Amino acid sequence: MANAKKMADIAALSFVASRDGKALPKPTKNQERRCFWNVAGTGDYDQDCKLGQQLALEYLAFEEADKGGPGNLLHMIVSDMPRPVPSGMRLEFGMAYSRVT
Repeated sequence: MANAKKMADIAALSFVASRDGKALPKPTKNQERRCFWNVAGTGDYDQDCKLGQQLALEYLAFEEADKGGPGNLLHMIVSDMPRPVPSGMRLEFGMAYSRVT
């Protein structure tokens, strides 16, 4: 039952979405059933940087509260971020995370 609670906590992160075929397409064979970076940019670099920092702090708070849970999800978040050009949001998420850890 503890795992079900942890998965619910993961889904509560504002940037995580279910690939349920409704809001997002169903996962392909190499994708998780959740998208760990479902964030639209604002089109404003400075705003995107602020949003990236807010999302990093949200994730860090989740990570701190999730001791004994499924573990670090950073690699899943990064793998779901769009490529190849990093946005201000993606850049600031990484910078904020690295400043704290």
